[in-house]
Amino acid sequence: MPVLLMGPNVSRASGMKTCVLESSWYLACFLVAAASAAAPAVVDVLRRYDAARVSATVASQTKLRLIIIIIVIIIIIIIIIIVIVVVIVIVVVVVIVVVVVIVVVVVVVVVVIIIINQKLSQ
Repeated sequence: MPVLLMGPNVSRASGMKTCVLESSWYLACFLVAAASAAAPAVVDVLRRYDAARVSATVASQTKLRLIIIIIVIIIIIIIIIIVIVVVIVIVVVVVIVVVVVIVVVVVVVVVVIIIINQKLSQ
């Protein structure tokens, strides 16, 4: 199998996204007001917005690549067949033209010979 088509069937990525309280301007400005208004809400806000687990599963695109490669190969084969057919048609037409020219030349030569024989026999 070509290296282009190799790869895992499924990739799984996971990580942790965190928000540092000091870098969050919004939370830093309203931290004092939030703490004095309701203490449990501050704990909820800190727990909810401080970190979040992130994970994703990504399916491999090997099958898609394989399908695209097969389609491209089929298109190339069709183009090659069309070019071959066109070349064959051109060759046949050239052969027909050459045969017609040869026949015309032979007919003209025969007619000229007949005319010359008639003139000489008189």
